[in-house]
Amino acid sequence: MTVEVGANGRAGKMTGECTHQVFLEPSMACLVPQTYLPALKNDKPVGATGDIVVEYWMGEQSSPILDFLSLFQNPKSKPQPKPEPELCKSRPGDLISNLERFYG
Repeated sequence: MTVEVGANGRAGKMTGECTHQVFLEPSMACLVPQTYLPALKNDKPVGATGDIVVEYWMGEQSSPILDFLSLFQNPKSKPQPKPEPELCKSRPGDLISNLERFYG
């Protein structure tokens, strides 16, 4: 991410590229609240631009980060249908499976 840091040490305008678009907004959300040491000119703080690398690491329990990242995906995307639970699947020769389904 390329970040403009003001003389006050706060992040300003940001641009960047990610391996996948879903990482861009969370990366920005991570960098905005941070405080940075501003550049100095004649021993006085000034604004400057710098590059910051944001790394995502997913260990064995990766579902919490995936759930978080899914919040940043396009909200207009189609919701994925949930698979029918094993308990509700029809079984050949099962008398209950042949009954009408109740959807009330």
